[in-house]
Amino acid sequence: MGTYKRWQEVSSTNKQHIFVWSLQHQAKTKSLTDYMQNMEQKKRQLEESQDALTEELAKLQAHEKRHEMTGEEKEKEEIGRHDGDEDIKKTLEEQLENHREAHHKQLS
Repeated sequence: MGTYKRWQEVSSTNKQHIFVWSLQHQAKTKSLTDYMQNMEQKKRQLEESQDALTEELAKLQAHEKRHEMTGEEKEKEEIGRHDGDEDIKKTLEEQLENHREAHHKQLS
């Protein structure tokens, strides 16, 4: 028996039920398709946000590293300055001692 013949044998009430079921199925399919498209769009937005945040984090980490390096350089500079101060102090003390000795010799 062919499909067309079987369809003719289906009562009009059953045909109406099948038609309603078909419309409901189409509506559900459209609703699920819209929902999936919405979820895909949200997924893309989240991925873009994640990329932007990852980029911002990398920038902040690079800035922090530069700041740490600058701090280390300042610290080394301070240490060098103190070492330089010690060298200057030692040199001045030696010069002062030599001057005292020279002055003491002149007095003697």
